Amino acid sequence: MYVPYKQMIACLAAVVAFSGCTLIDEDTSDCVSHYRIEYRLQLGLETRPSEEVGKVLKGSSDATAAAALLDYMGNIFSDVAHDLDLSFYDVVADSVRLHQEQHLVEADRATYAINIPAHRYMHLAMANLRDNATAVLREDDRCRRSRFVQERTDTVGSQRTGLFTARLPMELLADQDQEFSTVLYMANSGIALVADTLDSHIRDLDVFARGFADGFNLCDSTFRYSSNPVVRTDRLDLSSPGEMCFAAVTFPSRDVPVTRADVAGYWEFRVYATLPSGKKTETILSIADPLPAGGIKIVKVKVLDDGSVTPADTRVGVSVTLDWNAGLSGEIDL
Repeated sequence: MYVPYKQMIACLAAVVAFSGCTLIDEDTSDCVSHYRIEYRLQLGLETRPSEEVGKVLKGSSDATAAAALLDYMGNIFSDVAHDLDLSFYDVVADSVRLHQEQHLVEADRATYAINIPAHRYMHLAMANLRDNATAVLREDDRCRRSRFVQERTDTVGSQRTGLFTARLPMELLADQDQEFSTVLYMANSGIALVADTLDSHIRDLDVFARGFADGFNLCDSTFRYSSNPVVRTDRLDLSSPGEMCFAAVTFPSRDVPVTRADVAGYWEFRVYATLPSGKKTETILSIADPLPAGGIKIVKVKVLDDGSVTPADTRVGVSVTLDWNAGLSGEIDL
């Protein structure tokens, strides 16, 4: 399944200039043809977190949650690249990597000189993989196998960086000046749930999410859906009484809905409220829209006396289990 990216675009320009011995020299035994590649990296975002936050969290009572969420998402949906991985692969046989460079950037622009022989390459570039904590790069010595994968556990943590990737066929010709340009697209997404708990008398609230990819193939820009992991959200620190905010960074959802007997949706929040008696209520919120790469989705809810959750968006499906028993599910560790 090809996943088109329409949001969160980063621009990468590469200017290639030939240097070294010309190929018409009579004696070229001591000459190695090589190219100087200069990168100008510009991460530009079409959709800012402030747009989604401002659309959903409009009231004065949401100001604290809005500020906390902007701070959380701003570190992910940022126009600053922290690290850059550049790999150049052969285009035949097993697509072996012929050259790799890694750089710390910490800026929205950067220039590097890279010397590689004239050749036909498939070039893969990725930004912000370091410190992601959840997604790691695997089998990147071969272009067609190179992929991001998540830890294989029932419950996974939120990703900590915004991942950007690009792929570009490059045929570097001897003794010629050439220019190449490509685009880095964001490969992960942001989600948040803001809960009004006033008058509910609950003791605690835990929020998880499910329905996302667990990997990404860099060469053909496709997502992998095999383990259907449950994502543990981060609880943000709010000073406003009665309001709670949970957020996470994940891979995108599928672009086709998943239908259960009671409700259909592309992905879901799972909300667990602990009542004063110690009993728990589970509410599954099925989201009616897919979560694309580079997208942000915020859901507002009201927590009721019995611990069930009512979403502000009437298109969100709701399934409630009172007196929920954690022993019935081995997927979520509360």
